Amino acid sequence: MPPSKFSKYTALVLLFAMIFSLTACRTKQPPSPYVQPEKTALVYYRMNDGTDLKPFIDEYKAIKGNEMVNIQQVLFTDLQKYEDRIVNELAEGAGPDMFSMPNYWIAKHQKKIAPIPQNMMTAKQFSDTFVNVAEKDLVRPEDSTNPTSPLRIYGLPMSVDTLAIYYNKSQFEDRIPERGKPSVMWNSLVQDIIKLTKADNSFERFEVAGAALGRADNIVHAVDILYTLMMQYGVKFYDQNYKKCAIASQQGMTQDNKPWLPGIEALNLYTSFGIQTKPHYTWNQYLAETFTPEKEIIPFAKGKVSMIFGFSDYYKKITDAIKDLKSKEQTVIDPAFVRVGFMPQLIDPEKSPQQRTTLAIYYAETVSRTASQKNQVEAWKFLQYLTSKDTLKSYYEKTHKPTSRRDLIPEQKTNQIYGVFAEQAGFSDSILIYDNDYYSKAFADAVQSVLGGERTDIALKKIEDKINSILPEKGLVPPGPYLTNQAATQATGATSKTGTQTKNK
Repeated sequence: MPPSKFSKYTALVLLFAMIFSLTACRTKQPPSPYVQPEKTALVYYRMNDGTDLKPFIDEYKAIKGNEMVNIQQVLFTDLQKYEDRIVNELAEGAGPDMFSMPNYWIAKHQKKIAPIPQNMMTAKQFSDTFVNVAEKDLVRPEDSTNPTSPLRIYGLPMSVDTLAIYYNKSQFEDRIPERGKPSVMWNSLVQDIIKLTKADNSFERFEVAGAALGRADNIVHAVDILYTLMMQYGVKFYDQNYKKCAIASQQGMTQDNKPWLPGIEALNLYTSFGIQTKPHYTWNQYLAETFTPEKEIIPFAKGKVSMIFGFSDYYKKITDAIKDLKSKEQTVIDPAFVRVGFMPQLIDPEKSPQQRTTLAIYYAETVSRTASQKNQVEAWKFLQYLTSKDTLKSYYEKTHKPTSRRDLIPEQKTNQIYGVFAEQAGFSDSILIYDNDYYSKAFADAVQSVLGGERTDIALKKIEDKINSILPEKGLVPPGPYLTNQAATQATGATSKTGTQTKNK
């Protein structure tokens, strides 16, 4: 018999009652509480070079996704104390997440650095982006004992500064009007110095000195100039295994079959400008103060020396000195006559295939190994932003620090004052140094001892001995460019295999 309407209705009521009963028995769950994203706090150690990175930090934090990144700058004024602080803190497992380091620190402190993750930048991308000297210094094998191990990037440079020549345009127009600027070669520059130098009977012995060269006690970048000469002479600073210093050693033969000692040649040329018996004698201990930071900048500002050597920061230092001396009613040169020229070379760059060379000194931004994995990644993201094209273009406009990026050189090299530094970055080079202050003192002492009558070969041998006394037993990790070296090794290996197979056939 078919079910009645009543029974159907009763069934439906019972069904809904059961559903309601089951629903009512369930415990209501409160909504999940809001969890605020965790902030990433990065501590960034830097030397106080007068550049404020806060605007760039603020710009980075304004980018979507970076709001929770907090970057605290800690600035230092003494480089030695700065290095000691970083070394000591990292040894205790603490220290900053990021820090700036001079390019000559890499030989000593590579193990303290967390290289950039390989999925963020490759060695090839680095080489395509930054100038060659940065690749040589900062792209190195992960395993220091195996040059063919994977390459890692240990720092990103915001700028690359180089050694150049500052000159008084007015004095060149007066004495060398046919050119009106310094020679691009050392042998011709010697003649320029002879023409520019005006000796007299004053206490300083010079009315005008041709160039601040030849001494180490009252020239700020004396050792850097000597380093540059040694690079231009092709001095090999170390033996093949980078375990011993070799600057005083014979390094080949000359064309007339005599021992080639390029270290001695470089030191002889540099010190000759401070030796009274030389025809191009041009600098002595009376022309500039020894214990002042400005040293040769002051006589240049007064018109007492025609040429000095410095990096890009020298322009502001010179113009500031001119203003200060003028306010004290002292005779000064017109700032419009302060010009910058390329570093002189041993060879004629227009006629020789040999590459020009000058010394590069710069800071690289890097990440500490003691930082947490998360902070390392966030730190490298920030440093990539800091060295991006747009950021460094703005950075140059604010600071005039020459670019480290290849794609900004064409624009910057047109600047009348700072263009030389941008162009020189492309052919600049560096020296592998284990302890900068120690090396500088050893070379400075050698310069002064030669001026005091010591033989050049003996002075250089003393440098060798001093450097060898501090080199690690296993030696130094050789400099790059590893990318080029590895490619050449692979190509040679491939050729060798092909040749063997052909021979066997």
